[in-house]
Amino acid sequence: CMGVWECGRIVYQTFCTPLNPLFLCCGTLASTPHPEPPVTQPLLIDGHSLTIEDVVAVARHHRQVQLAPSARAHMQASRAYVESLLTPNAPPVYGINTGFGIFADRKVSPADSAQLSRNLILSHSVGTGEPFAEDVARAAMLIRANTLAIGHSGARPELVETLLAMLNAGV
Repeated sequence: CMGVWECGRIVYQTFCTPLNPLFLCCGTLASTPHPEPPVTQPLLIDGHSLTIEDVVAVARHHRQVQLAPSARAHMQASRAYVESLLTPNAPPVYGINTGFGIFADRKVSPADSAQLSRNLILSHSVGTGEPFAEDVARAAMLIRANTLAIGHSGARPELVETLLAMLNAGV
């Protein structure tokens, strides 16, 4: 089920779902040529208002981005809750102070929690095939930052700020 979406001057081709209009299965953004937008204020990332046009402006035209103060506050509150679970008497919460999968019933000590998180990241850090195009990588970074900025994951604001700083620096 393939479809074509129009968004302003840009035409996107998508497979299977209108919820993911930016990525083709080959990992490239498909669009018609369009002029670069005028320079504007930095885009505030709040986890709620990112549009397709915003993603294109950042991914293709290097629009500057910054974390919205409201998102920072939500992230700090979420992070404080996660940190409250890193005590010996905290109730079990999957993946924070327990193992994953078949080890979900095993409590992880606060001292081992950081290693658990690191091991999870390393176990998922693989890639195959050709690297994504720059605009696709930038779009993915922005979308991840926006998702974390909602403040439901327990991620530190510094993580999102690092992703946004990398986008701003053209990394």
